[in-house]
Amino acid sequence: RVEPAPVLARATCNGRRFSSVVTRFSRWMTVLRAQRPGLMLTYPAFFFSASIIVPLGPLLSTVAFGFPAGAAAVVALSALLTRVGLVFVARARCRQKTGVLSAVIDAILGDLVLLLAFVYAYRSRTVEWRGVSLSVDRSGRLVADDSP
Repeated sequence: RVEPAPVLARATCNGRRFSSVVTRFSRWMTVLRAQRPGLMLTYPAFFFSASIIVPLGPLLSTVAFGFPAGAAAVVALSALLTRVGLVFVARARCRQKTGVLSAVIDAILGDLVLLLAFVYAYRSRTVEWRGVSLSVDRSGRLVADDSP
C-alpha cells in the first residue's frame, strides 16, 4: 500500500555516480516487479522506449513487421524527440535552463538508466539499501536477507 505525502519532495542527482542512480531505480523496479508484475511489463513501452526504438527500430520493423526502415526511423526519431521535450519541460518546471545538446544527452542517459534498472530488477530479488542486504518477497515487502 502506498500512502501519499501532503508535501512536495525535491530530488537532486548532483554528484551521484551513474551506477548509484541505476541501483536506486532498480530497487524501485524490483519492488514494482513483485507487487505489479503485469504493470512492470509495460515499462519498456512507456519509460525507455527510445533506448529500444532508436537503435533497433529500423531493423525490427523491417524484419518482424515488414515496415520500411524509413517509417521505423521516423518513429524512432519521434520517441527521442519526445524524451528531449520532456527534459525541457522538467527543467523549465525546476527553473533551469538547458541547451539542445544537453537535453539530448540527458534524454538518452535517462532512458539508459531505466533500461538498465529494468534488466537488474529481473536479475535478482535482492537489493542493497544503505549497506543492508534486503530481499523482496512476492508481495513486494522488503525483508532482511539472512544469507551470508
